[in-house]
Order: sequence, then structure tokens, then C-alpha cells
Amino acid sequence: MPLTTTHPLTPEQQAIVAHTNGPALVLAVAGSGKTTAMVHRIARLVREGSVAPQHILAASFTRATVTDIRTALTHWPACHRVTVATLHRLGKQVIHAAHQRGWYPLHPHTPPLADLERQLLYATLRHVRQQHGPYRHELETLDHDDFLTYVSRCKGAIQYADLERADLPAAAYEVAQQAAAPPGLAWYLDLYQAYERVRHEQGAITFDDMLLTGWELLLRYPAVLADLRGQYRWLMIDEFQDVNRVQAELVDVLAAPAYHLMAIGDDDQTLYTWRGAEPQLILRFAERYQATVYRMQACFRCYAAPIALANAVIRANPQRAPKQMQVTRGVGGTTTITAYADDAALAASLVADVQAARAAGRAPAAMVVLVRLYAQTPPLEQALIAARMRYTIEGSGPFYQREELRTFLAYARLAHAERQLRHGQGGADAEITRVSAAWSASYNRPMRYLSKDLSERIVNTVLGHGLPFGTVLRRMAGEVAGWQAARLIELAELLTWLAGELERGTAVAVLSELERRLGYCTYLREHSGFPETGASRAANVQALLRYAEGKGTLAALLRHLDGLAELVGDAHASTAPHPDALTITTIHRAKGREWDVVYVPHVNQGIIPHGDPAAWDEERRLLYVALTRSREQVHLSWVQTGRLSRFLEEIAVEQVLADVAALGRALHTAPDAWQARDALALVRGADGLDVVQYLRTWWRAPAAQQAAMAERMQEFLAALDAAGVGAAAWLRLSPALVAYWREWGAAGDRPAPMGKPLAGLAALLTPPPPPRQ
Repeated sequence: MPLTTTHPLTPEQQAIVAHTNGPALVLAVAGSGKTTAMVHRIARLVREGSVAPQHILAASFTRATVTDIRTALTHWPACHRVTVATLHRLGKQVIHAAHQRGWYPLHPHTPPLADLERQLLYATLRHVRQQHGPYRHELETLDHDDFLTYVSRCKGAIQYADLERADLPAAAYEVAQQAAAPPGLAWYLDLYQAYERVRHEQGAITFDDMLLTGWELLLRYPAVLADLRGQYRWLMIDEFQDVNRVQAELVDVLAAPAYHLMAIGDDDQTLYTWRGAEPQLILRFAERYQATVYRMQACFRCYAAPIALANAVIRANPQRAPKQMQVTRGVGGTTTITAYADDAALAASLVADVQAARAAGRAPAAMVVLVRLYAQTPPLEQALIAARMRYTIEGSGPFYQREELRTFLAYARLAHAERQLRHGQGGADAEITRVSAAWSASYNRPMRYLSKDLSERIVNTVLGHGLPFGTVLRRMAGEVAGWQAARLIELAELLTWLAGELERGTAVAVLSELERRLGYCTYLREHSGFPETGASRAANVQALLRYAEGKGTLAALLRHLDGLAELVGDAHASTAPHPDALTITTIHRAKGREWDVVYVPHVNQGIIPHGDPAAWDEERRLLYVALTRSREQVHLSWVQTGRLSRFLEEIAVEQVLADVAALGRALHTAPDAWQARDALALVRGADGLDVVQYLRTWWRAPAAQQAAMAERMQEFLAALDAAGVGAAAWLRLSPALVAYWREWGAAGDRPAPMGKPLAGLAALLTPPPPPRQ
């Protein structure tokens, strides 16, 4: 819905705008115009003098949402003193307020916020190594991003590294918890404690500490809390489904005791539980605050078909607030689901479709490819590169540059170097650099507990004397302790075997065996603080194995990947952001955004849903979000080498699309040209659609056309009545739609019968044969 002051508001929006005092929860479906309602409410409060603008806080978790709200408010100059901010900025304001009173010190030379967490981690790692910590060897393969995400989630959940020594205000202990280490990574908690000690020593406030420390200070210093409560008396928090525990508690403390607090969001779009978002915070909001609940169910973004699919998918989730997206734009656009023989066929078709759309004038920025996993991109990337089409993968580089794949392929590159060294080759500077990089990436992944000093001795001996790795590793095995010797010999044997397979077996067979010998996917899953992260990385490895099929030997695959890298650097195919680039992004990153044309490839079981069945509620929410990003077209596709997603199987996706298409055909066909199937569509509707609500509220057909359709429907209903009550069952009629059309018949003032009978009526009303015994 356009963000203007003149666009008419729906009754749902008007009710929200009219809310003044006390807690409220707004459950807003995708594309419902919640920002419009939010800013109109702010404008009304200011215009009527109910609230001074400086006493209103409109906040969200993301900068993008804050920018949208701030931009929308520019229509009302009187609202320029309204504070529109992220929740992190709110926490920062609390910290500065305490600092100005002399109650909280701030370090004057803190690194820029974007670099602070990593600088603190580097300092922590140096400290642990200097202290010869018991887990120092684990640090050689520490995934920095994974650990920092673990720290972030702990702080978001108000889980302290050492709760006993946290010295919190008494009220904080009602919520605060002791952090736990991820399964199989007990030393993460030790490192978290060391990280926090270093952070406190440096007086640093990270992005997450803005919230956690801000919450602590509000509880510790009543004067600071009183000042902030006096400033912000009316609070509106958008995207509430994404808040974590500390954000919710920060808002709770600030909003008390009056609780002029409005939370706005959609529990069906909670996607980040694995990173700390808690669906229960929005689901239990009304109970916690005795809040008035408003629902915004009209979708102004999508046409009927994706709405029907999304509604049908999401209603299977057992824990969700009752609501259903409603159609406002009618039965237009294009929604398809297509099966392909394999990944290559799917990718080729998708790229051809994009090329055709671009040739017809569609801008690349108006199209997007949404993936559940980055592991889906290899065949898409190959097809795009072959077509010399620019593309951007948000949040990731090309598939062969992903760290877990670079590490895995580093073994193959070491094997290539091993074979060259056996033949007295490999002395060029460029080759030395590549070999050194491959060795650094792989020697301790999976973990072998080889020291950095030993690693450097090995690679320096190999490169300095031109000796094969196998020779040097066996020689070094005689100079170290027994457990290290065994691992060096094992690595020597692995590289010797792999070097012999470079030109012999197929790439997929050799890499599959390499993965088995290394236990690499298991290692990736078990050495991540989050199941989602480990599973995604393992999926990338499995995707590489599938991609290797048909690519010849392992040596040929390496040459092929090197060739792709050269093409990606070419002007016709780049992963750098560019206005002519097709965007590939994850469903997670797509939330809150929209495009004209949306492609959702690989709607296969194992892709979506992905992972543990215990997490399938969130997987359904992901599919719901993917289906509701389009303004015009949604193209779903899957490969027949696997199974269609059970989420789409259980809603009978083909039947839903067929029913929506039939409904659209009936609404757009002149009643005197109807066949019986058209009339049937108007009393059958489609699963996932409230057709009656659309017809009553949003249908804009001329009065004469509506009357003609109503007359035709009376003829059809009379024929149904004559056929007997059994017809309703085998024709899958909607009682609500039947009742809607009967209302027209009871209203009188109908035009004379059209005379021309509905073609196919007799056949339609013939009962199906009984099932065979």
C-alpha cells in the first residue's frame, strides 16, 4: 500500500490508528501495509494533541525498517520530533545517559564498532595462547564467525559467560541465566568467559552489549530509567517477531508502568530462532500485557495464487496466532510449479526464462532467485556463467570460494602438488603460493592437533627442498610424539592415495571417498556452535559432490573450477553488485522485501524443509515468506531426482493452483460465455482463499456484470439443488460461497434469464462411479 496521507485506510488500519492508550498487539500478515498504519497512528496522536511528538518512540531491530518508518513520517512535518531508532540505538542512549552521570565509564579509544568484536576476539586468542590455555590447540581451527554468533546469541538471550561474577542488579537475576556451551564444544564457554574478561578490561561495548548493558543500566540506576520513561511515553515496536529476549526485556522495562506499548509483527515470519528470536515473545504478548489485539489480514502485494499457497502451507503449524492473508488484488499474475529431470535442466530453464524477461524489458533488479541454502547455487551459477549473465549472491561468494569447499578442495590441490613434486616440478612462485595456501587450509581440518610450528616446518621443508609431502610427513613422523606421528603418517597416506586418483577415478567417486575418509561432513556438523550453520556447510559439500557428476576426473574438475573463476572475473559474469546483475539471495535475507518476479528453485524435500523435523515449523515459515515476496509472478521448481517438498504435497499444490486458475477464468469471462465449470469455480473457490471476503470487499466488477454473474449462479444453484445433496461432496463445494450466491438470489431485482444453458452442466452433475471393492 502506498505510504501517503491521502490513500484510504482499511477498517483494520483505521482501528489501529484509533488506538491511543494501553498495550496493543498488531498481527500483520505479509504485504498488509503495517508501516502505513503505524505512521498514520503516530500522525493522529500528534495532530490531536494526545501525545507530544518528542514523547513517541518508533523502533525496530533493523535499520531498513527504521528507514522506511522515518521516510513515511516525512509526510507529516509535525512528526519531525518523533524518535525513530533501532533498538540498539536505544540501548546506546541508555549507556550514554549513565556515562554522562558518571556512573558508567566508556573507553575513549575503542575501535570502530564494525571491527570491535573481531579485535576483541583477536586479543582474546592472543591471551589464551600466552596463558597456554587447555583448549589452545582448538583455536587453530576456530571459526571466528561461528564463535562470535554464539556470543551474540548468548547475550541476546541474557545468558552470561559467568553469571556468578556478573554483579547484576537484583531484578536482573529474575531473567538472567548462565550460558551453556554448544554440544561437543565445551571450550566455547571457556573462550566466552575469556572474551568477556578482555572486553571488560578494555571497557568495550559491542553491538550486542548496547542492548544487554543498556538493559542492565536501566535496572541498576532508577534515575536513568526515570529520564528515559519520561522521554518515551508511547512506544511502537515494529517487526516484533524478530526480537530476542534482551530486546523484549529492554522494551518491557522502558514501557512500564503505563505500557502505552504497541508491538507490530507476524509470528508466521519468525525466521531466526536459531539466532535467538523467540516466537513466544509475540505469541504471548497479549497475555503478558493484557493487550488489545488487532489483525491486519489484507495483502496488498500478492495476487491470489501465492496467497492461497502460503495460507495453506502455514496453517499446518500448530503454534501460531490465528489469521489468514486475504486477497485484495484479485486473481492475476502468474504462479507456476514445474518439475525438471535434474539440476542442470532446472538451472537452464530458469536462466532462459530470465533472459526472455530481460529481452522483453524486465529489469534485472525486478527479479530474484530465492534459495533455502547456498548449496543450491552451483548449477545455477554454472548456467549463468555459461550464459555470460551477471549475478550477485547476497551474503556469499561463488560456490567454489566458500570456505568449507576451499578447504575440502585444498586436499585435491595438495594431491596435485604431490604428483608434481614427485616428478621434480612445482618450483614456480605462483605454484609455491598455491601449495602453501592449500596446506594452511587443510592440515588441521578436520582437527589433527598439529602445532603451527610443526606445520610450518613441514611446508617449508617441502617447498624449500622440493620434496613430496608424503616423504616429508613420514620423515617428520620420526621426530614427534607417537600420537602426532600416527596422524602425520595417516595424512601422508591420504595424500599419496589422492595423488594417484587425480587422473584415474571420476571426480564424484574420488571426492566422495575423500569425504568418507576425512569424515568431513560430520566434522562440519559437529564443529559449529549452531546446527543450522553446520548443516548448511555440510550441505555445500554434498552439493559439490552432486556438481562433480559428469565433470570427468578430479584433475578435470579442478581445471573446470579454475575456468569458472576466470569467467566470473570477466565483464560478462561477475558476482560484484551491479544494476544489471540477477540477485540470488536466501529466503532469510528476503524477508521484508519484494520483487515483481520471484523464482524459488528446488522446492524439494530435504531442501525445504531442511534439517531436523523438530525445526519444520520454521521451515514452513520460510516457505511462507518465499511465497509472499512477489508482486506479479512466482515460479516454483523442483527436480525429479528427489521428492517434492512435503509442505507442497500435503496441500495438494497442483489442485490449489488449478482451482485458483478456474476461479480467475470465471471472474474474467463474460457470464453468457460461461461453461458449467466456470460456475462451479465460483462455488468451489480454492483452498487457502477467503473468496467471499474478496467478493464482498475488494471485487470491483461493474454492477451489470455482477448482476449477470449472479443470475447465472442462480441457474447453477437450481441445478445443484435438483441433483441432490450428494453433489456438494463430490464437487468440493464451499458452503460459504454457496451461501454468498444464494444471498444474491434472495435479493430480487434479477435480470431475465439469459436463455443459453451452461455447457457441460449435465456431465458435471453426473455422480462419479462408486469405488471398486
